[in-house]
Amino acid sequence: MALCEAVGCGSSLVWPRVLLFGDSITQFSFQQGGWGASLADKLVRKCDVLNRGFSGYNTRWAKIILPRLIRKGNSLDNPVAVTIFFGANDSALKDENPKQHVPLDEYVANLKSMVRYLKSVDVPENRVILVTPPPLCETAWEAECVTQGYKLNRLNSVVGEYASACLQVAQDCGTDVLDLWTLMQRDSQLEVARCLPVEKWMRDDSVDTHNLDERQRRFTEGRKPVSKGYVLCDSITVASQKDKTKVTEQMGGGQRSGCEKG
Repeated sequence: MALCEAVGCGSSLVWPRVLLFGDSITQFSFQQGGWGASLADKLVRKCDVLNRGFSGYNTRWAKIILPRLIRKGNSLDNPVAVTIFFGANDSALKDENPKQHVPLDEYVANLKSMVRYLKSVDVPENRVILVTPPPLCETAWEAECVTQGYKLNRLNSVVGEYASACLQVAQDCGTDVLDLWTLMQRDSQLEVARCLPVEKWMRDDSVDTHNLDERQRRFTEGRKPVSKGYVLCDSITVASQKDKTKVTEQMGGGQRSGCEKG
């Protein structure tokens, strides 16, 4: 049998999908050295990593566009892992940046709404990874604002409130979560880490795993030193390969959680 005939008789090769959904931190993650590019490299021939980052977006706009990105359908098109990485824009100060600002209670509601939607299209909680917004270096950000003719429109303490809210949503909904806000500030060079954009921080040489909690240590285990970007990459890799024998099959939803209405 000719090779072309043999290929024609076989089934199509379809890789499971990992979908990265977020703001500019996700959109630019496929740049050279970015965490999205590193993830795609780690999962080559295992999963297709799709970048669905939207620079400038907050959760108010994200929940509107999500149904256009993922719909109920063929199980082979169903993501095995989805990241929801928002909050950096939501946490902008209302008086200084009303366009991007989203009140904290609405931010919580929007995150829960997106998790519920994903479950309705057969992406259960155990395939969803929430990522908190990263910390903000106010001095560096203020300098950037001044060059654009604006006042300081974000505060790290406020970002921390949104990060805490994201952690609570993950607990209520039963999803995985990566506390990037805390992790970046546990760096041995705290002020340096806080003053680096998250994309650059993730390209840095190593991260001290001594103070990581059990979940975060599991994501970095076996790499000494470990690229900081791998902390996020490995969390997604673990989620996407929880059941390697059924990676392309539909996975049933979990029990009713605090994320659900009613």
